[in-house]
Amino acid sequence: MTSRVDAAFGALVTAGPRAPSGDGLTHLGGFPRLALYVNTENGPTLSASFHAHASRASRLAKKHSEEHGGLLHEDIEVAFSANVVILSGRSPQLVIDSGGHVAVAIEASV
Repeated sequence: MTSRVDAAFGALVTAGPRAPSGDGLTHLGGFPRLALYVNTENGPTLSASFHAHASRASRLAKKHSEEHGGLLHEDIEVAFSANVVILSGRSPQLVIDSGGHVAVAIEASV
């Protein structure tokens, strides 16, 4: 199993603080202004099984699994060589609907 995050050399990643909730992004406790989050976890429901035939090879595979702690090998890598710009706040946005009412006000007072 491989979990890999790549950010190529020379690439530019721009990130800024996220909405307090409802944006579909991960929100970690203690980080209310989190701008950039990278995670290589595969989740709690990930599982693997091994079905062996009754042969000498399968008995050896089972013995190897028992000696080395299970059947699932996880390879995790974060190869992050990109440049990063962190914005100080969310980008202001103001949308007025056809009736003259404020439809969206992000980081804007009206």
